[in-house]
Amino acid sequence: MARRAWSVLRSAGRALFGREWIAGSALVVAAFVVPRALFGTEIQGFPTRAPLAWEVVAAGVLGVVLGGLAPSFAWAAILGWIAGAGCLQRTEVLGPLWGAALLVSAIRYRTRRRPSTRARASRREPSLRVNGGAILTYLALVLLAWAAYGFTSGMVTETEFVLSSEHASGLAGFIATQRNRPHLATFYHLAYLVGRATHLKGSFLPYQWVYALLWWARGVLVFLGLSRLLRGGTLVAHVAACLVLAHAADSALNWVGLLIQFAILFWLVLSIYAFTEASLAEQPTRARGFLTLAFFAEYMTLWSYESPIVIVLLVPLLVRPRRRGLVLAWYLIPAIFTVQTVLTYATKSFAGTYQASVLRSDWALASLLHDLGANVSRSLAFWTWSDGFPWSPARALGTWLGLGAVGVFVASSLALMKRPLLPERRVLARMALLAGLVLVASFPVYLLLDSADTFWRTQMLSGLGAGVFTCAVLALVASFMTRESLAALVLLVGGSFYVFCGVQVAVIRGAYHHDIWLRQKGIVGRMLELAPRVKPGTIVVLTGVPEKQDPFIESGLWFDFAVALAYPRSQVMGAYLRRDGSVPPLSLVAVHDGGCYWTHPGSPDLPGPPVPCDAASRISGLESVIAFTYDATGEIQLALRLPPELGPPTDAYRPRDRIEPGRPSRDAERRYLER
Repeated sequence: MARRAWSVLRSAGRALFGREWIAGSALVVAAFVVPRALFGTEIQGFPTRAPLAWEVVAAGVLGVVLGGLAPSFAWAAILGWIAGAGCLQRTEVLGPLWGAALLVSAIRYRTRRRPSTRARASRREPSLRVNGGAILTYLALVLLAWAAYGFTSGMVTETEFVLSSEHASGLAGFIATQRNRPHLATFYHLAYLVGRATHLKGSFLPYQWVYALLWWARGVLVFLGLSRLLRGGTLVAHVAACLVLAHAADSALNWVGLLIQFAILFWLVLSIYAFTEASLAEQPTRARGFLTLAFFAEYMTLWSYESPIVIVLLVPLLVRPRRRGLVLAWYLIPAIFTVQTVLTYATKSFAGTYQASVLRSDWALASLLHDLGANVSRSLAFWTWSDGFPWSPARALGTWLGLGAVGVFVASSLALMKRPLLPERRVLARMALLAGLVLVASFPVYLLLDSADTFWRTQMLSGLGAGVFTCAVLALVASFMTRESLAALVLLVGGSFYVFCGVQVAVIRGAYHHDIWLRQKGIVGRMLELAPRVKPGTIVVLTGVPEKQDPFIESGLWFDFAVALAYPRSQVMGAYLRRDGSVPPLSLVAVHDGGCYWTHPGSPDLPGPPVPCDAASRISGLESVIAFTYDATGEIQLALRLPPELGPPTDAYRPRDRIEPGRPSRDAERRYLER
């Protein structure tokens, strides 16, 4: 047994690191284990204590070790990144760790003897060919599906990532506070930094840019990967990429708050593509280079979100590498992920986590199979994607943009046609079978949730399998045509219907989400007009919000975060009440009995049951409150007297005393007042 385990480790290590596989394997273990052993969870979250001097020194020493022993500069960067995720949101720790790892590695490999130009040239393989027409096609399809409302829509939910970037605006912003999902915030923080670099700090537009960029990159990577696997199937690879981009089964499509779902897909497809290139590479150096990229992308996939784990396990079956070491190296990350997940969740504290609160209650096999079938059917039945969706005046616009997308799709496909038009029939059959497996593998993790049958965020991941499966089925049907022109007609007509439905529904969903954003923006913007600045410690309360038109999605958290973003220079909290006087779920503050009380102490990720409102949970009196009313006409007014929902009239409530002179902060103006 020990000899077999050693053989497996040796094969995986040599595939990743070559002759330095022992040092490389040891450093991988150190990158995952040492930061957790050193720092634990003591400096997690924000606000946090400053790290101690020994913690900063330890981070620097770890960086020197990783940079000095890593087999390459790329590995020093990757191992430093992995180790940094274990430090959890402390720039003072991340700076020495990342800086030392990169600096030492750069010095080390700068002084290393390089092979001659002639030797390097003899080992060089043909460079990757990228089809410019296909790349522009995917950009055009994304713009048609996204741009109609993307430039003017903001974030209604998931705004905690914006707040996290505000509190940790440096290196630490890339690391989320969730121990098993440290890279949840990576692209949110990237968007935040893009906003700062383009003088749009506070605006949600950079988040939309990153959303669209990830959408486009998915199509490019699918095309590149399938082009390599299908050898001569350029047209089929192109059609598949277009269908993957046009997949619109998820109700959350064009909801920029769920940027993380597009990030997961990007990392997943990048890892599959890099693994494909590593498997097909003839030279060991090229294979190790792509395998290193696959390792990193695979790590980013699973440490951002757990949902793709089943697809990740299937990847060697999809690619079928010829070398055993590549397969073993690929499974190294899932093995580490599984061990860490078991150690994290197999504790008594799991019952109090957010993950435990969203698990399904019905575990009957029939119920699970029903939800699986419903999700698979939803993902494939593109002609039904708009069913049950509210009527929208954007349907006409979606129709025109859908037709434009069909024109782009057909024109680009005709330009890419060359003989042979289709791969062999057995290749297409295998492609359909494997894509079907990927489609089914998209749902097992989501089936654990109580929202598995809502089609909200559960259909994003399945777009990859559904698009490729539909393309493979269309190509199989086309392969039975006796003439190439008829085969092309079958493929293009079927693909056109798919692209039209997808783009049309994407536009309609974008309009629906845009309407919710405008309602929230109107409410918060009006509050800013009435109270441009408030004193630190203010508790902002909104009463009378209609339940059917709730722009905060029936969650007190989203109102609280919106208030924090509206008054970024003051420490404020927010709570709202519905028109019937009820409090929405996940409200952190309750106002009654002459005071303000915590309802859910601790992190929002640990909701738990509300605590009794006693002296221990009291925040302040009514002198800290400023209230606004949402009247029957939809107008927002400053409540000069305490609203009856908050208690009887009292002189302690003085809202004008909470308002400071001056205009709103520039960030708040960009978020809620500018068009």
